Amino acid sequence: MTTPVVPSQVTFSKPLLGLGAFTAFECVPLDESGVLYRLSADGGPQLIAVSAQAYFPSYAPEFSDHALQAIELTEPRDALTLALVTVGSSLEEHTVNLLAPIVVNPSTGSAFQVVLDDDVYPMRASLV
Repeated sequence: MTTPVVPSQVTFSKPLLGLGAFTAFECVPLDESGVLYRLSADGGPQLIAVSAQAYFPSYAPEFSDHALQAIELTEPRDALTLALVTVGSSLEEHTVNLLAPIVVNPSTGSAFQVVLDDDVYPMRASLV
């Protein structure tokens, strides 16, 4: 599977949950394979995100038309899905939030955090 390239700037149509008014983030790859990223808001939070499908190949959440419209996409297959990482004190304690993924339009950098309304995916999935 080819991993789409994440734009160097990601702009959320609404702020991420719990992070105040920050909507613009620089997106810096942290590995050569393009699956691990640092999202940095100017003067604000720094987050770690992963390409969800790279770590969880069967991860296939369904996104509403509203979420796709927020990032100016009509086809879900065109979206890139990132998941935020909670860093633990060891690799075994790192978790990924699959319940509230970030959906990105790889062409424009428009992004939207979706809170899935079912319990199929966990909020704290282990990375290892």
